[in-house]
Amino acid sequence: MKSDAQRRVWPRRPAYLLLLLCLLSTTACERLAPTHSVHFLTGEWQYRNGFDPSFLLSAYDSPEWQTTRYPIPFHDAEAMPAYANYRGHVTVRYRIPADMVTELSELNAAAFYSSWISDVATVYLNDVPFASVGSEQPYVSGYNRFILSGVPLRALRSDADNYLSIHFYAGGTF
Repeated sequence: MKSDAQRRVWPRRPAYLLLLLCLLSTTACERLAPTHSVHFLTGEWQYRNGFDPSFLLSAYDSPEWQTTRYPIPFHDAEAMPAYANYRGHVTVRYRIPADMVTELSELNAAAFYSSWISDVATVYLNDVPFASVGSEQPYVSGYNRFILSGVPLRALRSDADNYLSIHFYAGGTF
C-alpha cells in the first residue's frame, strides 16, 4: 500500500522524466515544443441587433450589419448610445482573413480566448457553436467570465467566407 506522500510524488514523475529526456536530447525538445501563433482579432467587426442563426452565414455586405472597430465599445454610451441601457440580443462577427484560414486549416488544434464577457454569450465558427458563458433561459449571467475553448476547425469552409461570431444576450445592460 502506498502512503499519501508516495501518491503525491508519483504523478510528477512523468514530468521529471520528460524534462530529463529533453535535457538529454535537444531534438526531442524541438519535437515536443509546439509551434504556434497568436492572432488578435483586431480591426473591423460587424454587429447587428437581435440573433437568428441565419445571421451567422449572411453575406458580408448585407445592409443590416453595421461596422465598428475592435474593441467594440458597447459599454461606452458616447460611442454607441443605442446600447447605453440595452437589454436583448446583439450579434457581432469577424470575417477571418484568408491567410489565417489557410494557417488554421493546417493545424490539428486551435484555441479561442476572450477576456471578460459582459453577460450571456455564445461563440460560433461559421454556424457551429463552440463556447458559451451564462444562460438566457433560465437567466444566469456570465458577467466578468472569460472564455478559453478549443475551436472546431472542421467548421472552416474553403468555398466561402469564414466568420467568428458572438451572440450576446444582455439580461441587464452591456
